Amino acid sequence: MPATVLMITHNPFWRRDRGSRQRIDALARAIWADGFELALCFVGRLDGDDRRRAHAMPFAALEVSGRDAEPHGPPPSLRGFPLDAFRSGAARAAFDAQLARVCPDVVLVQQIRHAWLPLEMPAGRRAGIRLAIDTHDVMHERCASFAGHGREHWLDIDRAAEARVLASFDDVIAIQASDGATLAGMVEPARVVTAPHAPEMPWPAPPPPALTGTPIRLGFIGCAGHANADAGDRLARAIVPALRARANRDVRLVLAGAAAERIAPDVDDRAVERLGHVDDLGGFFASIDVVVNPVRFGGGLKIKNVEALAHARPLVTTPVGAQGIEAGAGTAFLVADDDDACVATLAELLDRPALARDVAACGRAFAEAHFTPEHAFAPLLARWRAGASRRHVA
Repeated sequence: MPATVLMITHNPFWRRDRGSRQRIDALARAIWADGFELALCFVGRLDGDDRRRAHAMPFAALEVSGRDAEPHGPPPSLRGFPLDAFRSGAARAAFDAQLARVCPDVVLVQQIRHAWLPLEMPAGRRAGIRLAIDTHDVMHERCASFAGHGREHWLDIDRAAEARVLASFDDVIAIQASDGATLAGMVEPARVVTAPHAPEMPWPAPPPPALTGTPIRLGFIGCAGHANADAGDRLARAIVPALRARANRDVRLVLAGAAAERIAPDVDDRAVERLGHVDDLGGFFASIDVVVNPVRFGGGLKIKNVEALAHARPLVTTPVGAQGIEAGAGTAFLVADDDDACVATLAELLDRPALARDVAACGRAFAEAHFTPEHAFAPLLARWRAGASRRHVA
């Protein structure tokens, strides 16, 4: 009898139009491919298109609960809410209905905002169910990072409050190793397991960019959050103009994702191409010569950077962008500490196309070594298989 994972999320991950959704989609597919049945408790409202797309996913035993519920918690446009603000009766009803329907072996919570749902199950109902939380970020560190750059995060939480919630879960999933080390200092270390990302890696590897044509296309993709808006705005207003002047080359900035319209709307569009949402990530990366991510704040793992490595594009990012992939710095991708260093690094790549090709090839090899489903998700799924086997034997 296959074990069942019940996943709780508010995130329409089937769209795959931002990093967090790509990561959830990759984990969901790995769960299903490993032989688990997967059920979904979706917290919030689904319109007709999303409802169709959710039910069209090829996951066994997929049900969507709560599709007619009002969105839970505070309006998404507001920021700085405590964790209790994300409670709602509609979410409780959706979870209880799905719990009764599927009798899961594992309840998997996507992000801490939904942790209250399984933690408030009656003791008799909770017995024998493994509780897992996919953190995505160490939230108190992310909040502090945003605050340090004058931005307010959607959640206001400190280390002690985050640790109290996480300590009640059997599995605390870190998205990268340094997050795992931090979480191991907050909860029992044996509960922490790292599960990064497994992009849809094209095979064979795409050819590296030539960097001999014109214009040179620098790519940036992201959702419309503060960190992406800050990075993209600096690219459009400072980095690309300085690079054009220094390299005396026709350099074009290509913006993709929801951030495209928020970034420097007054900047000359002859130097900036705004694609908006792209359905074909492979096509986007194939059209780009160099991926640049000058992110200055945030946390977790930058999915756009992992995707760039998987698609064999040379990547230039910051120390913040390198979080979770630090072992590849200097070979699989290049790190620039500030905007001036970013301009200098990009100019060097334009002057040395062979270096750009080497970085792209090393980046692809790094992705193959660290970000396949086997590397990213096998330790987590092995835990769940062992726990489900003991439960069914009993």
